[in-house]
Amino acid sequence: MLECINFHNIMSFITKYEDENYNYFLTDFIRGAELFDVIREIGILNDDQARFYIASMILGIEYLHKNKIIYRDLKPENSMITGKGFFRLVDFRTAKFLKKKDKNHIVRTFTIIGSP
Repeated sequence: MLECINFHNIMSFITKYEDENYNYFLTDFIRGAELFDVIREIGILNDDQARFYIASMILGIEYLHKNKIIYRDLKPENSMITGKGFFRLVDFRTAKFLKKKDKNHIVRTFTIIGSP
């Protein structure tokens, strides 16, 4: 799935490797911290910071939805903030492609997945 994604607010896929037991994904290195840890370190975000990070999340999710990808685990722990303060969405283990049956049917997922 990451192979299909190319957006500045989402971690980048480089390549994958596999052996007899495992698949390995090489992604870009994001120097920074999880949004969860950033909030713990600096305290409650001010209005401008909150608007910036929410807008960045929305842009990333909007890009995924336009490409028929449902993320399914949006939380501060899956959001990285780079050393320069920019947002990156990470951890696509629960993401899913949506396949449309036809133009008259709304497709949705029925699996309960992700963090409560």
